[in-house]
Amino acid sequence: MNNEAIKALKELADNTGKRSKIGIVRELMPHIEETMKQGVTLADIHAALTEKAGIDIKFITFIGSYKRIKKETKKPLVSIKQNSTPEKNSKNEPSQMQEKPKGVGFVFDPSPKKEDYI
Repeated sequence: MNNEAIKALKELADNTGKRSKIGIVRELMPHIEETMKQGVTLADIHAALTEKAGIDIKFITFIGSYKRIKKETKKPLVSIKQNSTPEKNSKNEPSQMQEKPKGVGFVFDPSPKKEDYI
């Protein structure tokens, strides 16, 4: 990419009048998180951003943007294995209880399905 295109993109990013409010919050997110670690509330952070920094954002929009960004950056706690061994009673494989032995009229199924009652 040529240098003029990069320069034009940087100028566009610096022009906060045309940027989305969530984009502004996303850019400030590391600083917001650090300030919160110091014990400052989101209400105080919002007040500072609107009064001192001149960022025009409603409190509800600020909170919604903050929560959305946190959700986007949240990492899964448990990894899911793709090639794990199937469970004994998976839906794809019939269990031993589902197969009726020949010559027997009634078989007790300890895990009846909703459809069996209808």
